[in-house]
Amino acid sequence: PNSEHAFWFRDAAYTTDALDEAGYADTVRQMLQLIAASQLPSGRYPPIIEPDGAPQLPLKTEWDTQGEVIFALVDYARQNHDLAFLHEVYPGIWSAARFQQSLIAGQRQPSLQGTPFYGILPAGESAEDLYNADWHHYWDDFWGMAGFQEAATAARLLGFTNDVASL
Repeated sequence: PNSEHAFWFRDAAYTTDALDEAGYADTVRQMLQLIAASQLPSGRYPPIIEPDGAPQLPLKTEWDTQGEVIFALVDYARQNHDLAFLHEVYPGIWSAARFQQSLIAGQRQPSLQGTPFYGILPAGESAEDLYNADWHHYWDDFWGMAGFQEAATAARLLGFTNDVASL
């Protein structure tokens, strides 16, 4: 925390939950509102934001971000019984899930059929400190699945049955 002044969304997936459990729901809500406000028009959440809330550029190809943000938003709403917050952030949740779907659709190419990479999230920089950015990092896919599951939970809680079926 002392060497970095930026904020990684993957950290929000567990720190917001821990802060919430410790009784800091108001702080968590503010953090999540800042995160939600950083969503790009494509539906993508940047993996890292600067202290002023701007995306850190160049954008890294960390594909776990969408699932992590969706999880954090829905988890907060669930823990605090805050359906008003969930309703407020749901358009962003839906948009992030659709962005994830577009990434997966891009991996359903005939050239990838029969390989372990068909229909999963693309290779990316989720572990650039461990491996090359042209490698697949399966935690991206696990967070992607968590994001879809949590988005479906949000849709169910809000009564968006068509979205539940789609997700």
